[in-house]
Amino acid sequence: FGGGGFGSSSTAPSKKKAARGKSGRADLLSTLNDDDSKKKKDKSSSQTFVKSDQEQLLNDLAAKSAQTIIGKAVASSPDYNSPDMDPFWQLLPSLISTKFPSASDGELKRVAGMVEFSLGARGLLEDDVISDQWRPHEELHAYMPGLGATEPFLDPNQLGLCKQLSENYEVITKEYEALLEERFDSKGKDRFQSVTSMNYDAGWKTMVLFYNGHR
Repeated sequence: FGGGGFGSSSTAPSKKKAARGKSGRADLLSTLNDDDSKKKKDKSSSQTFVKSDQEQLLNDLAAKSAQTIIGKAVASSPDYNSPDMDPFWQLLPSLISTKFPSASDGELKRVAGMVEFSLGARGLLEDDVISDQWRPHEELHAYMPGLGATEPFLDPNQLGLCKQLSENYEVITKEYEALLEERFDSKGKDRFQSVTSMNYDAGWKTMVLFYNGHR
């Protein structure tokens, strides 16, 4: 299984990257507090939010998240708590805990394995992956353990999503054709975005329908 766009633990962060990490903490805090700048403020019930309270909230969340299986996976990296670790990885346990608060360690076991692999733990590769002559496992930069034996084709009946896609083929086709009619905006810019041009010499283009919670 190969993926793209994962943070690397081998590059030392610059001052600019460190600043971005602080911004990430602010975004996380905003999410936790259900912040909405468009809401009207009621002076009778408004409260001053002290910066020290924000830091304490984030520190408490980080301490709790560090005990989860994702937190332990991040902590297993040799670069943990060092300037060489990308701030993304240290924020990841808190982000997952807030996004999926009811997820158990058992349910996140494979995700934790993917995190460990991305941070350098190459011992997680299954034998069938290593022995596959057509799969250069030394070049894998992302891998999720526990996906089962490699097969040329998977049975679509194993996933409910595949059934939904098949049943709604006509609807999806009509929606796609409608998107093609409005492919270019008023300035002539192509709405279809390349998702691989930054990492590969050639790739494909996609129409982003749903991204980071936004349609």
